[in-house]
Amino acid sequence: MKDTKDAKDLLAENEDLRYRLEEALDTLRAIRSGEVDGLVVSTAEGEQVFTLSGAEHPYRVMVETMNEGAVTLASDGTILYCNQRFVDIVKGSLEKVTGSSIYQYISSTDLQLLKYCLNRFKGNSEGNLPYSRR
Repeated sequence: MKDTKDAKDLLAENEDLRYRLEEALDTLRAIRSGEVDGLVVSTAEGEQVFTLSGAEHPYRVMVETMNEGAVTLASDGTILYCNQRFVDIVKGSLEKVTGSSIYQYISSTDLQLLKYCLNRFKGNSEGNLPYSRR
């Protein structure tokens, strides 16, 4: 007996294929635009996560391995990110330094300058201040 599909079945199959194509195109667009950090792929050994690296990877390696301390701050002075060198300079641990206030690591003579910089340069900026253990 021949397996034939009627018009209703063909329309349903066509609609399903169009939906799957649209989903695949949305996924490719997200990958190309940098909205995706990794992929979960089902393999014979189970699911594996593959991370995608882009142009920022060499910069991240540089920041992580440079001899200068680097921090990313919120406008209130909270440390959102710091590299290992900064942690070594302030003699702390990554867990304790991240999320703490930068103000405790800045000398009182430079505190006003830091506050001024944080208020004046909202967004991306860069500067150097000496470290002082209060």
